[in-house]
Amino acid sequence: MKAAPETYFLFIDDSGSPCPDRIEPQRRDGLDAFALGGFLIQEKEVERVKELHKALMVSQGFECPEGTFKHHLHSTKIRCKKKHFDVLKDQNREAAFIDALNSFICELPIIAHACVVDRQAYRLRYDGVYQDKWGLCRSAYQILIERAVKFVRSVGGRKLIVYVEKTGPKEDRKIQNYHDNLLTQGMEFDVGRSSTYSPIGGDEISAIVSKKVKFQTKDSRLMQIADLVLYPLIKAGYNPEYPPYKLLMQNKKVVDCVVEDISSMGVKYYCFPPERQKAT
Repeated sequence: MKAAPETYFLFIDDSGSPCPDRIEPQRRDGLDAFALGGFLIQEKEVERVKELHKALMVSQGFECPEGTFKHHLHSTKIRCKKKHFDVLKDQNREAAFIDALNSFICELPIIAHACVVDRQAYRLRYDGVYQDKWGLCRSAYQILIERAVKFVRSVGGRKLIVYVEKTGPKEDRKIQNYHDNLLTQGMEFDVGRSSTYSPIGGDEISAIVSKKVKFQTKDSRLMQIADLVLYPLIKAGYNPEYPPYKLLMQNKKVVDCVVEDISSMGVKYYCFPPERQKAT
């Protein structure tokens, strides 16, 4: 008997400023990006992933066995060893935690995906071209959802349900508006410029994607995982040798590892130099 088509969930976190004209402090690594991304997962795998997350949290002392969070996993705090992750300033504690975290991520049945926009290059490309430049979130959201739909369709999936981290009433309404427009109109990009990426229409997207976006807080175990896997995808746009990114790639946890046409279905590095996109 042929298996029924799968339903996939897409969990989306954000990183960086979506305002293209906002000038951020210059970083030593050159990173100046806005991104939307996280991971795709089959619906049937969700409960197992929640249990894996709980096991990690309890083993590291970040959650009580009965399920009460003491702390959330948060990429920035982990990297900077801030707040409750200041315990990682102890090298032995850090090594043990990173080993446990890496093992956890490698076991997850997920496919990481994202749209990453280089903010400085975006400003340079579109300054003076459009009087009303789009917010980066609008562009990134359309690109990410359309590529996720292509992936789901390519593996025979039947439905995609979108989860986004809750930000605030105003911001959440904007996301739902971007979602509504995508389902009714398709991609809003210039047809000639975007044709090389074989965009699919609103009818095809709406046939797979659920009408309503589901918003979740960081209390969501899966949203915490979205936060963890998004940063390595961002960092890879500036340094493809970044160890957490290489770990994801080596374990085939990135969409680029499982699709044939990376240019139209893989992680999108938007407004990055061609040589940098090729390197990643």
